Amino acid sequence: GLVQMSERRSGANSSIKGVDQSFRRKWDRDEYERKRAVREREEEEQADAAPARPRRNPDNPFAPTREWLRARSAAPDLDSNVGKTQIISSNTPLSKQGGYYCEVCQCLLKDSSAYLDHINGRRHNRLLGMSMRVQKTTLSEVKGVLKSLKKRKEKGDEPAPTEYSLDRTIAEREEEERERKRAKRKSQPSKSELSDAGNGGEVDDEQAKMMAAMGLPVGFT
Repeated sequence: GLVQMSERRSGANSSIKGVDQSFRRKWDRDEYERKRAVREREEEEQADAAPARPRRNPDNPFAPTREWLRARSAAPDLDSNVGKTQIISSNTPLSKQGGYYCEVCQCLLKDSSAYLDHINGRRHNRLLGMSMRVQKTTLSEVKGVLKSLKKRKEKGDEPAPTEYSLDRTIAEREEEERERKRAKRKSQPSKSELSDAGNGGEVDDEQAKMMAAMGLPVGFT
């Protein structure tokens, strides 16, 4: 029985002429070999045309290829537009749409905290040509700065430091609020004027308009 079964199988396989594999994708090795050579040649040409990266300083191999991070020469302007009202339309340029605009990165920040984070960040300083690394100061440089400051202090050329005082700012705001309330009280009619008006006294047009706006009776019959 086993012999006959094996013979049948071999006979069935021998009767199959072949399988149609024309649906399979055929690859042209020569064509793709030519494409590879062209791509490698173009990559070499682009690498030759690209500008060379700046080399590191051989005396200090740890120095960055960009400039060291420098301190700002002026304090950032954070309160020049505080308390101001600005009209914004669809045609208003980005730099005039309120908030804090960065001229270097051409972006708009909506609050002072985000603006400070931005100007202290990597992207902003990279566009300024600086890295995020600070150059180490030597002892001789520190001594030189201290000597120059001492000389300026002895000559009296040292400018008075400008410090931001929170208490002074609060006092100025309170004084402005008191002035505003004082001006408002002056513009309102006094009780004697109201009593005179109630007793039949004459009220001019300006006082009448003011009393009418306040909901007070202008005259009595």
